[in-house]
Amino acid sequence: DGMAGGMLHRLANYRNGWKREATLEYFEPEKNKTYEGTVDIGIINDYSIQSAQKSFFAIGKTPGAWAGSSLENYFDSESNRLVIQTNKSDNDYKIREYLIDGLLGDTSVGRSAITPCILFLDGEYWGVYMLRAEYDDTFIQEKYGIAGEDIVFSSDDSFDGLYDFVTTNDMSNGENYAAVEAMMDMQSYLDYFCSNMYLANAMYGNRSGEVWRTVNNNGGEYTDGRWRWLIGSMESTIANGMNGEVSTPTIDTFLQPGVTEDKFLQSLLRSSTFKQQLSDTMKNMSENIFNKERTDKILNRVTKKMEKTAMNSYERYHGSPEEEFYSSEVEKIQKFFEERGTYILRYTEEFVK
Repeated sequence: DGMAGGMLHRLANYRNGWKREATLEYFEPEKNKTYEGTVDIGIINDYSIQSAQKSFFAIGKTPGAWAGSSLENYFDSESNRLVIQTNKSDNDYKIREYLIDGLLGDTSVGRSAITPCILFLDGEYWGVYMLRAEYDDTFIQEKYGIAGEDIVFSSDDSFDGLYDFVTTNDMSNGENYAAVEAMMDMQSYLDYFCSNMYLANAMYGNRSGEVWRTVNNNGGEYTDGRWRWLIGSMESTIANGMNGEVSTPTIDTFLQPGVTEDKFLQSLLRSSTFKQQLSDTMKNMSENIFNKERTDKILNRVTKKMEKTAMNSYERYHGSPEEEFYSSEVEKIQKFFEERGTYILRYTEEFVK
């Protein structure tokens, strides 16, 4: 039966890459409709492809037709593509991405614009989804207030220059390390790396984020031509049981292959300055970014927003949840933050040594 089920999944029509023309309407939280247009829709081949609730994409037929609607923040300005995504391995509770988005607001690592939305398909309630802006030139220009600047991402060959310099030069040499700091925003990288480690991201290295810079160096805060980091998918974090026991508060996230086999990071670790910066960043995260008062406050805010709607979505696909279904998960997240600091600071000390 297992083999037959696997074969059916591989042959299922949702793997055909089909697109269908549809009318897409969008209603703001205030209930007013701000967009109606013709799009091509299809199913995204991601983590949720074999789940009952699947992710969708919509490609707008008329570029820019969503101007004036909140959808303007989520449509990709170059591909006209809108991602209507499940919360992947956190789809039952739909809490971690929104929680982390709030928590990282006081760090220098960039984050995509995300928001929960309710989807109706041919008038039928289809559950709760997430709109996520894709990283592109327009997103960077608007987020950092640098309209008109030319942007390049790490997929561009110019990132190879930084990577090669870091991995082929001795970073214990102060002049070499200073040259690297002139090429990249080191605190942005440290906030990116340390937040992934602190939050026990089981997929670090597999679902990495993005790196960007301006082409020109105009000397501005974000227009200095240095590389900066953007966070990737973060649902496989904070004691998410869907990952097994690899996101627990006691896990040593530094031991995963995404860290141990990262030549860029391992070379930076030869610098005593970098090691001190890494330790200082993790200490700041423990004391200020992820302290109990702050995490409880943001967790309570996100819970009030997501609990009822996540439970309704769960019921749509799986039946009525247990009474403690959501509250027990929130308690598990609280426990993670209560315990995590002690362990990650110890692991950090071992790591930099």
